[in-house]
Amino acid sequence: MSASQIRAAVEAAFRDFTVDGVPSSGAHDPIKVEIRYALGQLLETALSSISSGLLRYATVSAMEAVTDKDDGQLAYVYANNADPADSENGVYQWDDGGSEWVVADWYYAAVVAAVQAQIPPDDVVVTVLPYKELPPSGSNLLRVHSIKLLPSITLPTDPLYVRYLFRDHGGAGGAERTQFIISKWTGSAVDLIGLAGSGANVNTGGSTGLVEMDLKAASGTAFAGVANDQKIGTLTIDFKDGADFTAGTLSVATSELEPLRLQMPAGDQDAVEEKVSDALDDLSLSKVPFAQEVTAIPIRKLVKSMWLYGADPTHDYAISVLTVETFTTPSTRLRITVRDLTDGVDVCSVLKGVASQPGFATFVATLPDIVKVMGDGATPKTRLYCLMEFDWTAVSDFFSYGSATMAGAGISPERLVSDEMIADYLDSDHWHEVIRVGDGETYETLRDAVESTYSAIYVGSDINGAPICDRAHYHHRILIDVVDDATFDATFLKLPSFVDLRCNGIDRTLIVRENTDPDAMIEAHKNHKIRDCTIYSETAGEYCIHSDDANRDVLDGTGQYIRLRQSFKRVKLQGAIGHNGPLFGSGISSGEEIRFEDCIGEHLDPTATQAAFFFHNNGPTSTAPTVEVGTKPAQVTMRGTSSPDQLGVILQTIDPSAICSLTLIGCEFRLIRLDIATGGEVRTDLVSDRNAWRIGGRHDGAFQMFDPVGATVLKTTAGEEPSGDAAALIFGAVDELGRGEKWIGDGDFTLGKRLGDCSSVTKTLTIDGQDCVFSTDLTNASNATIVSAINAAITSNPVSIVDIALEWVPDAAPKRRVRNSSGATIAKGRFVRFSGASTIVACAAGERPDGWTHRDMLDGSDGYVILTKRVHQDYIPGASAGTGEWGVSAGGVIDYAAATKLGRTMGSIVTVY
Repeated sequence: MSASQIRAAVEAAFRDFTVDGVPSSGAHDPIKVEIRYALGQLLETALSSISSGLLRYATVSAMEAVTDKDDGQLAYVYANNADPADSENGVYQWDDGGSEWVVADWYYAAVVAAVQAQIPPDDVVVTVLPYKELPPSGSNLLRVHSIKLLPSITLPTDPLYVRYLFRDHGGAGGAERTQFIISKWTGSAVDLIGLAGSGANVNTGGSTGLVEMDLKAASGTAFAGVANDQKIGTLTIDFKDGADFTAGTLSVATSELEPLRLQMPAGDQDAVEEKVSDALDDLSLSKVPFAQEVTAIPIRKLVKSMWLYGADPTHDYAISVLTVETFTTPSTRLRITVRDLTDGVDVCSVLKGVASQPGFATFVATLPDIVKVMGDGATPKTRLYCLMEFDWTAVSDFFSYGSATMAGAGISPERLVSDEMIADYLDSDHWHEVIRVGDGETYETLRDAVESTYSAIYVGSDINGAPICDRAHYHHRILIDVVDDATFDATFLKLPSFVDLRCNGIDRTLIVRENTDPDAMIEAHKNHKIRDCTIYSETAGEYCIHSDDANRDVLDGTGQYIRLRQSFKRVKLQGAIGHNGPLFGSGISSGEEIRFEDCIGEHLDPTATQAAFFFHNNGPTSTAPTVEVGTKPAQVTMRGTSSPDQLGVILQTIDPSAICSLTLIGCEFRLIRLDIATGGEVRTDLVSDRNAWRIGGRHDGAFQMFDPVGATVLKTTAGEEPSGDAAALIFGAVDELGRGEKWIGDGDFTLGKRLGDCSSVTKTLTIDGQDCVFSTDLTNASNATIVSAINAAITSNPVSIVDIALEWVPDAAPKRRVRNSSGATIAKGRFVRFSGASTIVACAAGERPDGWTHRDMLDGSDGYVILTKRVHQDYIPGASAGTGEWGVSAGGVIDYAAATKLGRTMGSIVTVY
């Protein structure tokens, strides 16, 4: 056997770990058979050449055949059963008393002592602090496999934790560096034990796999007699494939790093778990909110209840971090993180800290029993939040260690609530907690009562304008109950989600401005109900109630993360003299539902021109370009709601989105206006996308489409079908009147921008056999220039630009499906009469109208006649030419000079008698 083979056998017998080179396999206790094999090879080779008196036999039977040796004679069996590794191989001695060969144990002990004496003291494993678990094999974490302390080092009685662990290329000149620091907590102070002294960087030269590094004492260490930068042991890290890993500071607070923490001494850990386990003996684990297989007993005792809202019930979730930590500042903080185990990402987190705290018990006393875990700087906000109820007294002894992380508390699937599983908040008025407001009550002002619900953890911080309430949620609703007929002040009063307001009735409980700041009186951005009050705004142009969209967060491309429901019953919104702004304003969120019942919105100033109720859909604007487009239908329902104002409701489209709906049931509004935002705020391809609203229910009043840019499209002769590669760009599909669907208004959607540069690849438009070939760069050409070029080439069927905005009619308008039987086209904006049960003709001079047309109707074709008796003047050509009574001339045209008066125009509204 070669010298290298003998050396390998000896090293294997006396290896450090059960699996050589893998510290996680545990310390290796020497095994006799391995020692015998290694030493046997050595003895066979080295001792057989000298006269040592050591006899050599191939097998045990060959040795036992010899019985005439002196007492104590040594013999060596080297290949029993023809196997050099056979367990019977080894050193024996002759025993005269028993007349037999026996194993020479004393011989092995003497050899082991001699070999052990040659091992350098620094390599003695005095203390190995084991980990409960290692990071998963697929993770990108540095694995800390073992920590060895020298014989002179006494292990602290306090638990140790990983404080820093990162590897990057941020050293001088981009050099690779690694930093590892562990911390020992002593009361509120922190003693550091740093790698390479005081946490300095160590260049590891592109290391991969297992690397053993010196562990050196840092400044301030509590190890007696150890100087700064003195070696106190070694650290073995698995660098895997050498990829960078940055955990930043306080890595123990992140879920994936939590398994890297150094555990508290085993005896202390056992005592703690035993204590908590005893407390749980009378508690059925099926009644606590954790997965049954979870063994994190301390956290089971600490957390009494827990619900995760907005969850995916097919996923597994866990509380990955729950720590109360104390730092050298001194400072103390609570961190909770919930992790989606299926996707491998943190989904919500909370971090509460204080800069200075006299002790752990004082800090815990400030923590509320109910904590809403939503998101902080370390974990981006998502649609999920977790509501947890704690018993902080249950494990106060456990937390006296100063910092404790209890990870792996899997959440029971029964405690995962998706959006679709949540009972509808609007269906019933019931509350779990009532806070009374009024004379002699705990709270005599409305502001004090509302702000009493603000979070003790998040303090006054907002999420999209709504303060956080630690205890209010889907299954715990709070009512601010105003019990007096009185006047209360409010300016920029923010309601937390699921905190509602109920008063004593319209014109009995009056809410007025608190100051003249240019802010809405009440900010209601989440789930709210407001009942029975009058809100009176005297600050010019400011809302009584403002409810802007809360689903604006740009996360992964869909703005639909929070289930929003709002309800307003028996509420009067009033604007004072000089007030000319919306009284209720809402940028309605994706998927939001708002209900009004028996509400009134009115401006007391008769000259006011703004709407009582104003809603716009979600989407980017020039001032907020990152706002997400709404991806779920939003709904406003009004029942028994009215406004005596000139303009009752404005519905504004900011950007194409999922369709938003306004449903009217028994409502009365003089005018409803559909408004299109101007300029670059609207980005659309089809002209139909310029309107993101539909109006359902019943509206007998006037309506108006107000589009300052225009719903402009390209038109050719009715019945013609444009073709060619240019037709798809500038026409798209055409209707029976020869009009395309493509919007050609401005910006990136003009005819020139749609056709682009045709100098290298031409584009052709064909109408009725005539071609217009585009062969130049038209990117910056005006619409008029291109229309002229088309008409010069296609003379038989010229094109034109038409604005079809005023052809929009809400579904709520009364109308009838009819056929034009007049023998000629009836143009839009003409008064008509029924010539049969389902046929119409244009009114002749002096004939009383039955309705009016909102788009051209070809002879013999079908369409709708609108039956409303109040029409905005924009829809009737010539109506804006005068004010006063009018009649009808031939062809159903409005005529102010007609002798027979059939209606009146006043304040932009045409009313049919």
